[in-house]
Amino acid sequence: MDFLAGILMENVFPDITFGTYGKINTSLKAKQEILILGSSRAQHHYDPDVVSAETGMTCYNTGLGGYGLLYNYALFNELIKQHKPEVVILDLSPNVIIDPKTYMKLNIFMPYFFTYSSFNEIVHLDPDFSKFKTVFKINVYNSTFYDLFRGIVSNETADNGYKGLQAQLNTTTYIPKRLIPEGKFDSLKKEYFEKIIDLSIQREIRLLCVVSPTYEKFDADNRIIDEMESLVKSKGLDFYDYSDYWELYKKPQYFKDQLHLNDVGARAFSKLIAEEINNSHHE
Repeated sequence: MDFLAGILMENVFPDITFGTYGKINTSLKAKQEILILGSSRAQHHYDPDVVSAETGMTCYNTGLGGYGLLYNYALFNELIKQHKPEVVILDLSPNVIIDPKTYMKLNIFMPYFFTYSSFNEIVHLDPDFSKFKTVFKINVYNSTFYDLFRGIVSNETADNGYKGLQAQLNTTTYIPKRLIPEGKFDSLKKEYFEKIIDLSIQREIRLLCVVSPTYEKFDADNRIIDEMESLVKSKGLDFYDYSDYWELYKKPQYFKDQLHLNDVGARAFSKLIAEEINNSHHE
């Protein structure tokens, strides 16, 4: 029974288009010339329509809220096995990099455990991972049924992965978030960051490592940002820190909250990034 149920889910699951799993499934099939990787700041900060209009290249945003470098590595490594993008933008978020829950959240990728070796690799980094979870194949799909049901009954159509935020930051209730002293860029995340960089170099894919705008810097002393920049530049690549970009910094009309641009800000920033892509293309 488990075997048959597992086979059924293996065939149905890739067609889910709703929710988190729908986003991952669509991202795994992306064939565009420009791909955006990152967490929620990637998902909300880069409008592929704007990028495409400025560069003349197709673009898709794979950003997924709450999931940083480990997911970005797994997705990127699987994507390039079937498609070589011209440009990859890796949005780097210090708040996600220092997230202590990073490893506990990796079980969300269990449905990809048997199919994709890179997802199998990162799921094993979950401290609570135990092989008994995969004894029954149907178990790996336990968290997917809601997305599957919604995908069946909804009429959602494919989009470009971008989710624009419409609200504007309220300065009267605003309280800034700060990098805590114990927050760190641990060695394992650095290793996977380096793997992404090395894969791009090996496959001759232009990689832009970007810290996108904030209303007010989370990493005020650039402690995490400096570590990332040092690693990127050691590989001979450029690093783009827009965390305090003057045209947007502390201008509430461009932000939904401290760490996320709203749609107006995202469109302005997307145009700027498109210019960087065009400039790097001609270097």
